[in-house]
Amino acid sequence: MKKIAKIARWYCILLLVGWIGPKIFFTTIAPDEIGVRQSNFSGVHEEDLGPGWALRIPGIHRVYRLPRRYEYLDYTGDD
Repeated sequence: MKKIAKIARWYCILLLVGWIGPKIFFTTIAPDEIGVRQSNFSGVHEEDLGPGWALRIPGIHRVYRLPRRYEYLDYTGDD
Protein backbone atom coordinates (compact mmCIF):
# COMPACT_ATOMS: atom_id res chain seq x y z
CA MET A 1 0.00 0.00 0.00
CA LYS A 2 2.88 2.40 0.72
CA LYS A 3 4.25 1.83 -2.77
CA ILE A 4 0.96 2.87 -4.38
CA ALA A 5 0.83 6.02 -2.21
CA LYS A 6 4.39 6.90 -3.22
CA ILE A 7 3.60 6.43 -6.92
CA ALA A 8 0.41 8.51 -6.56
CA ARG A 9 2.35 11.27 -4.80
CA TRP A 10 4.97 11.42 -7.58
CA TYR A 11 2.25 11.36 -10.21
CA CYS A 12 0.52 14.35 -8.61
CA ILE A 13 3.79 16.27 -8.32
CA LEU A 14 4.68 15.63 -11.97
CA LEU A 15 1.18 16.56 -13.08
CA LEU A 16 1.35 19.82 -11.14
CA VAL A 17 4.80 20.68 -12.52
CA GLY A 18 3.67 19.80 -16.06
CA TRP A 19 0.67 22.10 -15.69
CA ILE A 20 2.35 25.08 -13.98
CA GLY A 21 5.77 24.87 -15.68
CA PRO A 22 4.70 26.10 -19.13
CA LYS A 23 2.67 28.93 -17.57
CA ILE A 24 5.77 30.17 -15.74
CA PHE A 25 8.43 29.73 -18.44
CA PHE A 26 6.49 30.40 -21.68
CA THR A 27 4.38 33.24 -23.05
CA THR A 28 1.91 32.68 -25.86
CA ILE A 29 2.01 35.25 -28.65
CA ALA A 30 -1.17 35.32 -30.74
CA PRO A 31 -1.09 35.55 -34.57
CA ASP A 32 -2.21 39.21 -34.46
CA GLU A 33 0.57 40.21 -32.02
CA ILE A 34 4.29 40.88 -32.11
CA GLY A 35 6.45 39.89 -29.17
CA VAL A 36 9.36 41.94 -27.89
CA ARG A 37 11.77 40.30 -25.45
CA GLN A 38 13.56 42.46 -22.91
CA SER A 39 16.40 41.09 -20.83
CA ASN A 40 17.43 42.58 -17.51
CA PHE A 41 21.07 42.05 -18.48
CA SER A 42 21.33 42.85 -22.20
CA GLY A 43 18.34 45.10 -22.95
CA VAL A 44 15.83 44.70 -25.78
CA HIS A 45 16.38 41.84 -28.22
CA GLU A 46 16.81 43.15 -31.79
CA GLU A 47 14.51 40.60 -33.47
CA ASP A 48 10.77 40.50 -32.91
CA LEU A 49 9.13 37.29 -31.73
CA GLY A 50 6.58 35.71 -34.04
CA PRO A 51 3.38 33.88 -33.16
CA GLY A 52 3.66 30.86 -30.89
CA TRP A 53 5.37 30.18 -27.60
CA ALA A 54 8.22 32.40 -26.45
CA LEU A 55 10.62 31.35 -23.72
CA ARG A 56 10.93 33.69 -20.77
CA ILE A 57 12.91 33.10 -17.63
CA PRO A 58 11.26 34.77 -14.63
CA GLY A 59 13.49 37.48 -13.20
CA ILE A 60 15.65 37.63 -16.34
CA HIS A 61 13.32 38.04 -19.34
CA ARG A 62 10.14 40.00 -19.87
CA VAL A 63 8.07 39.56 -23.04
CA TYR A 64 5.83 42.39 -24.21
CA ARG A 65 2.98 41.53 -26.57
CA LEU A 66 2.06 44.38 -28.92
CA PRO A 67 -0.73 44.52 -31.53
CA ARG A 68 0.49 43.95 -35.09
CA ARG A 69 -1.62 46.85 -36.43
CA TYR A 70 0.44 49.49 -34.59
CA GLU A 71 2.96 51.52 -36.56
CA TYR A 72 6.33 51.80 -34.86
CA LEU A 73 8.78 54.64 -35.39
CA ASP A 74 12.50 54.01 -35.31
CA TYR A 75 14.50 57.05 -34.19
CA THR A 76 17.95 55.91 -35.15
CA GLY A 77 20.31 57.93 -37.30
CA ASP A 78 20.21 55.39 -40.15
CA ASP A 79 18.74 56.44 -43.50
